[in-house]
Amino acid sequence: MLLNVGGMVMEFHRHQLLRCGLRGTCLAVLLNRFPGWLLTDAEGVHFVDADPFYFIWFTVMLYLGDRIDVSEICEGCPSAFPFYHDRFFAKTDLNTEPQTGDHEGDAFRQFMAEMGAFIHSSAGGTSGSEVLTARVDDLTVATTDATLDDFDTLHERFSKYRGPVVDVSADHLRKIVDYLRRIRIASDAAIPLPTSTSPGELLYACEMYGLMEQVYLSMIGKSHSHIQCILKSSHDDCEFHTLVQRAEGLQGGLLFVVESEREARRHRFACHIDGPLIAPSDPTAELCTGCPVTFYSISGAFEEADGIVKIAIPNDQQWMTVAGTQGTVTNTDGVLHCKVAIGGGRLWLGCAKDRPAGDLRRCAQWVKRIELPVGKTYRGGFFHDNGYATLATSFGFTCADMEIYTLQPDCGWEWLRAVADVLLSPST
Repeated sequence: MLLNVGGMVMEFHRHQLLRCGLRGTCLAVLLNRFPGWLLTDAEGVHFVDADPFYFIWFTVMLYLGDRIDVSEICEGCPSAFPFYHDRFFAKTDLNTEPQTGDHEGDAFRQFMAEMGAFIHSSAGGTSGSEVLTARVDDLTVATTDATLDDFDTLHERFSKYRGPVVDVSADHLRKIVDYLRRIRIASDAAIPLPTSTSPGELLYACEMYGLMEQVYLSMIGKSHSHIQCILKSSHDDCEFHTLVQRAEGLQGGLLFVVESEREARRHRFACHIDGPLIAPSDPTAELCTGCPVTFYSISGAFEEADGIVKIAIPNDQQWMTVAGTQGTVTNTDGVLHCKVAIGGGRLWLGCAKDRPAGDLRRCAQWVKRIELPVGKTYRGGFFHDNGYATLATSFGFTCADMEIYTLQPDCGWEWLRAVADVLLSPST
């Protein structure tokens, strides 16, 4: 049979799946019993929303036929493809031939749990009803409308513009689409960012297509959480009292994405706080709250080939101190510093020289040299007698851009209504 897999059309010998050792796999049942449940492309070819290079490997293995042992197919999957291999080669008790009443049994439900994402929604699947394609470098990249449904800019590029993609390489477009495809298919798994020999170009493509919020979720290992921007320097005042108002009542974590002064090298980093921002009830006081804190260098501080770099900090520094609206956060010597101090002071927000500032864009950031991850190449400078490093252009700086997000687990939409109430409140 002809199969269109992710935009590549290939001849696929499905009868080979009826061999002993392959017959009891989900893919064998899908293609031999339910081919009519697959989506079809504009040419009427059966479509599978998966990485085409996995199927190329698999097709070659099937072509070898009896010259190789079945175990080489079942157990010899290359390291790049276990995501698909584990699903298509999952064992099923469902037969390739229909049996009376078997669509009501546990075997059918288990089969659908594995294969539902690859079949037409009218047959009970989740993959949508339309195959979307784009041409890039004389190649075709294809996926379903459901894969791109939550990503408007990329969806429009596939559905409204018929000209070839010219500003992104075929490799990066394919990787971006497959990244979003995996997120749709694996609704309960943490999907990592795709790897690239040019991670800066890959991030540029993600930003151009409006995918950075999803990138941030994968960066912190929460690819299926909900993310909502509550403060953005490009159209908000970024005053401390605004953050306190908008974060009030939000119980999920916060993500601060900060870009320091733009130079030849773009310095952008993030700080994830896995807990709420809680201001003291006394407006003149300060309140320290324990919560997991992690830093990420997105660009600038490390070699581009390192991609996004995670910086862990010691357990005894996992806390955040927040000032009251009329107060300040002080250091151990009682010196006035800032409005918010995170990770033992590794990030200060709302600080100025020797005094706090209401503007959160006035920042300072540092990490200890020993906290820089092994195997990554730090490109920045060091300061202080202890040789502290910074993920920004300098220790103290004014943000060129700041975005603050609230993060909530995927547990319904009550959280979104709460965020909307805060953002639409007249007081903010």
